[in-house]
Amino acid sequence: MRVAIITPYYKEPTEVLRRCHDSVKAQTYPVTHFMLSDGYPNAEVDNWDVVHIKLPAHADSGDTPRAIGALSASAQGFDAISLLDADNWFDNDHIATLLEVQQQTSAQIVTCTRTLRRQDESVLGVCVESNGKDFNDTNCYLIMKSVFYAFS
Repeated sequence: MRVAIITPYYKEPTEVLRRCHDSVKAQTYPVTHFMLSDGYPNAEVDNWDVVHIKLPAHADSGDTPRAIGALSASAQGFDAISLLDADNWFDNDHIATLLEVQQQTSAQIVTCTRTLRRQDESVLGVCVESNGKDFNDTNCYLIMKSVFYAFS
């Protein structure tokens, strides 16, 4: 199963983008990282193992880059898509865990909780608002091919 991770970015510093990308590279399940600049491409990203798509500025909080990344991944035959904001990162087993839940349940959209952290990355706790029913954070989805239309 081919999994794409879609990350829109705007003006985040290189070290923030690097932390995000390093967490994708560290996944225990192989994934492809799509990074989409929203008007301000970072030249460093050109040297990383990512699909780097450079877009004009949209000023829509990343929605257009997310949609374009999802369309690109879909057109390239990916089976699942997960979203990751540029100023966030995944635990190493994030995708493997979501895929395990998907295989056990056959759910076409899998959600998970999110962990809130301080700037130094120490844990504050699990977010009680992102419960997968009433609200789910953008970074907490695995979306299967059969429902890619949801990105529109």
